[in-house]
Amino acid sequence: MSVDNYIGLFFSLLDGEEVQYFLKNDGCNVLADKYILASVFVYFLRAKLTEDEYNLRNFFLALYLCHEICEEIDEYKDEIVDYYLNIRRLFPPSTNQHFQKFMEDRFLFLKRMCYKGHIHRKLCEKLFILFPHVVWNRTRPLQHGGAHRCLPSCKQCL
Repeated sequence: MSVDNYIGLFFSLLDGEEVQYFLKNDGCNVLADKYILASVFVYFLRAKLTEDEYNLRNFFLALYLCHEICEEIDEYKDEIVDYYLNIRRLFPPSTNQHFQKFMEDRFLFLKRMCYKGHIHRKLCEKLFILFPHVVWNRTRPLQHGGAHRCLPSCKQCL
């Protein structure tokens, strides 16, 4: 299959009901902005996922890995796991078996990627240009971007 086919599978996954629910509840795009979503797609390619593996489970595993590798706020990773377990009706998350299984699967996903987690910003920007999609409009407000700074509070979060 070509990259065009894989990006089509990825966009279909993003357009699905469960991912749309997740994205709509991410008000400031801190859990899934356009760069993180592009990184998830690159992770899918690096892991050499088959067509059947473009699924919700792998989406949340890759999303978690993006936050683990590239982001600074650990609480966001907890939110990602909670969303996944809630969507899969595996609540309450206090039952550690589901969380532990997610963590084990996350490690196996990283191993499938040959432990290559870094994504260059320019690669993401090429994806935005080559494969237009509404999801690439997801940007973070300045208050939520990059390193922690003393910036005014985000009005959307208040």
